[in-house]
Amino acid sequence: MQKLFEGGKGSVFTRVLSWVPSHNHQLQLAGALAIANFARNDGNCIHMVDTGIVQKLLELLDRHVEEGNVTVQHAALSALRNLAIPVVNKSKMLSAGVSDVVLKFLKSEMPPVQFKLLGTLRMLIDTQGGVGLRSDPGRRDERLPSLEAAKLGPLGESVASPAASLYLPQR
Repeated sequence: MQKLFEGGKGSVFTRVLSWVPSHNHQLQLAGALAIANFARNDGNCIHMVDTGIVQKLLELLDRHVEEGNVTVQHAALSALRNLAIPVVNKSKMLSAGVSDVVLKFLKSEMPPVQFKLLGTLRMLIDTQGGVGLRSDPGRRDERLPSLEAAKLGPLGESVASPAASLYLPQR
C-alpha cells in the first residue's frame, strides 16, 4: 500500500480521491474502501486528515443520509474510523464536524452502519478525556447515545443491540 500511497502523491492514491465526489455509487464505494485501506498506518492517517480527506468523506456521507446507499455509508464510516485512530487526528476530526455528520446516521436500522457508527464515535473519543462529541457544545442532542452504557467490544463494533436502543434519557 505504501508504494501506491507514495506519501499522498501516488498516482493510484490521487485517482482514488477523485472517485469519492463522483455521482456513481460504485466509484464512491471503491474510493471510500480504498481510503479505509490506505488509513492502516498512523503516518498515512495523519497525512490524509491534514490534507482534507475528512471533508470529502463527510460530504459523501451527507449525500447518503436519507435513503442513501448502505454500502457507501458503511465504507465511509470505516474510513473515518480508521482515520481517527492516531491520537493527533481525533481533535482535528471533531473540529471538522465529524460527529455532527456521523450522528445523522443514528436513525439507521442497518446493523453494519450502526456498528461502524458506534465504532467511529468510540474511536473519536478514545483517549480524549472529557471531550464532547458535538462541535457545538452549547447544542444538546437528546438522541445522543450513551457510549459508556453500550456494551462495546475492543473495536467499538461488537454491540448486542441496535444503536436505536442506546438512547438514554439525559441525567
